[in-house]
Amino acid sequence: MAVGTLSFPKEWQDWTNLVLGIGICVSPWVLQLDAEQPATRIAVAVGFLIIVFEVFTFYALRTLEELINIILGAWLMIMPWVIGTTTRLATLDFLVSGFLVVALAVYEIWDARRQSTGRT
Repeated sequence: MAVGTLSFPKEWQDWTNLVLGIGICVSPWVLQLDAEQPATRIAVAVGFLIIVFEVFTFYALRTLEELINIILGAWLMIMPWVIGTTTRLATLDFLVSGFLVVALAVYEIWDARRQSTGRT
Protein backbone atom coordinates (compact mmCIF):
# COMPACT_ATOMS: atom_id res chain seq x y z
CA MET A 1 0.00 0.00 0.00
CA ALA A 2 1.40 3.37 -1.01
CA VAL A 3 1.60 5.78 1.86
CA GLY A 4 1.80 9.51 1.28
CA THR A 5 4.06 11.42 3.52
CA LEU A 6 4.62 15.11 3.89
CA SER A 7 8.25 15.70 3.03
CA PHE A 8 10.39 18.52 1.86
CA PRO A 9 12.11 18.05 -1.50
CA LYS A 10 15.42 16.24 -1.19
CA GLU A 11 17.07 16.54 -4.61
CA TRP A 12 17.68 19.50 -6.89
CA GLN A 13 15.06 18.22 -9.34
CA ASP A 14 12.42 18.25 -6.61
CA TRP A 15 13.33 21.78 -5.55
CA THR A 16 13.27 22.91 -9.18
CA ASN A 17 9.82 21.38 -9.65
CA LEU A 18 8.60 23.12 -6.50
CA VAL A 19 9.91 26.48 -7.72
CA LEU A 20 8.35 25.86 -11.16
CA GLY A 21 4.99 25.16 -9.53
CA ILE A 22 5.18 28.36 -7.52
CA GLY A 23 6.29 30.29 -10.60
CA ILE A 24 3.39 28.93 -12.65
CA CYS A 25 0.95 29.89 -9.87
CA VAL A 26 2.11 33.49 -9.67
CA SER A 27 2.98 34.04 -13.34
CA PRO A 28 -0.38 35.56 -14.34
CA TRP A 29 0.11 38.38 -11.82
CA VAL A 30 3.84 38.80 -12.42
CA LEU A 31 3.21 39.07 -16.18
CA GLN A 32 0.05 41.16 -15.63
CA LEU A 33 -2.24 38.86 -17.60
CA ASP A 34 -5.40 40.43 -16.14
CA ALA A 35 -7.40 39.98 -19.34
CA GLU A 36 -6.67 36.24 -19.44
CA GLN A 37 -9.03 35.02 -16.69
CA PRO A 38 -9.39 31.38 -17.89
CA ALA A 39 -5.62 31.15 -18.37
CA THR A 40 -5.06 32.61 -14.89
CA ARG A 41 -7.34 30.03 -13.27
CA ILE A 42 -5.70 27.16 -15.14
CA ALA A 43 -2.17 28.38 -14.34
CA VAL A 44 -2.99 28.61 -10.64
CA ALA A 45 -4.62 25.16 -10.64
CA VAL A 46 -1.78 23.46 -12.53
CA GLY A 47 0.90 25.20 -10.47
CA PHE A 48 -0.89 24.20 -7.29
CA LEU A 49 -1.10 20.57 -8.43
CA ILE A 50 2.62 20.51 -9.22
CA ILE A 51 3.35 21.88 -5.74
CA VAL A 52 1.05 19.34 -4.08
CA PHE A 53 2.57 16.40 -5.97
CA GLU A 54 6.05 17.62 -5.05
CA VAL A 55 5.35 18.11 -1.33
CA PHE A 56 3.17 15.02 -0.82
CA THR A 57 5.48 12.44 -2.26
CA PHE A 58 4.11 8.95 -2.71
CA TYR A 59 7.32 6.94 -2.68
CA ALA A 60 5.77 3.79 -4.15
CA LEU A 61 4.29 5.85 -6.98
CA ARG A 62 7.29 8.06 -7.76
CA THR A 63 7.14 7.34 -11.51
CA LEU A 64 3.39 7.98 -11.52
CA GLU A 65 4.03 11.37 -9.94
CA GLU A 66 6.37 12.26 -12.78
CA LEU A 67 3.90 10.97 -15.38
CA ILE A 68 1.29 13.26 -13.86
CA ASN A 69 3.78 16.13 -14.17
CA ILE A 70 4.26 15.23 -17.85
CA ILE A 71 0.50 15.41 -18.36
CA LEU A 72 0.29 18.75 -16.50
CA GLY A 73 3.21 20.17 -18.49
CA ALA A 74 1.71 18.99 -21.78
CA TRP A 75 -1.60 20.60 -20.80
CA LEU A 76 0.20 23.87 -20.14
CA MET A 77 1.78 23.70 -23.61
CA ILE A 78 -1.49 23.08 -25.49
CA MET A 79 -3.72 25.19 -23.25
CA PRO A 80 -3.16 28.52 -25.05
CA TRP A 81 -4.79 27.11 -28.20
CA VAL A 82 -7.51 25.16 -26.38
CA ILE A 83 -8.78 28.15 -24.41
CA GLY A 84 -7.68 30.76 -26.93
CA THR A 85 -5.31 33.03 -25.05
CA THR A 86 -5.11 36.44 -26.64
CA THR A 87 -1.64 37.60 -25.68
CA ARG A 88 1.69 36.32 -26.92
CA LEU A 89 3.16 36.73 -23.46
CA ALA A 90 0.62 34.31 -21.96
CA THR A 91 1.23 31.81 -24.75
CA LEU A 92 4.99 32.03 -24.33
CA ASP A 93 4.72 31.71 -20.55
CA PHE A 94 2.66 28.54 -20.80
CA LEU A 95 4.82 27.02 -23.53
CA VAL A 96 8.07 27.59 -21.66
CA SER A 97 6.64 26.54 -18.28
CA GLY A 98 5.05 23.43 -19.75
CA PHE A 99 8.22 22.45 -21.56
CA LEU A 100 10.28 22.84 -18.39
CA VAL A 101 7.84 20.73 -16.37
CA VAL A 102 7.83 17.96 -19.01
CA ALA A 103 11.60 18.03 -19.47
CA LEU A 104 12.25 17.87 -15.74
CA ALA A 105 9.78 14.99 -15.27
CA VAL A 106 11.34 13.01 -18.12
CA TYR A 107 14.79 13.62 -16.63
CA GLU A 108 13.62 12.48 -13.18
CA ILE A 109 12.19 9.26 -14.61
CA TRP A 110 15.42 8.62 -16.50
CA ASP A 111 17.55 9.40 -13.46
CA ALA A 112 15.49 7.14 -11.18
CA ARG A 113 15.81 4.26 -13.61
CA ARG A 114 19.54 4.88 -14.01
CA GLN A 115 20.05 4.88 -10.24
CA SER A 116 17.95 1.74 -9.76
CA THR A 117 20.13 -0.17 -12.22
CA GLY A 118 23.28 0.97 -10.45
CA ARG A 119 24.74 2.89 -13.40
CA THR A 120 26.38 6.24 -12.73
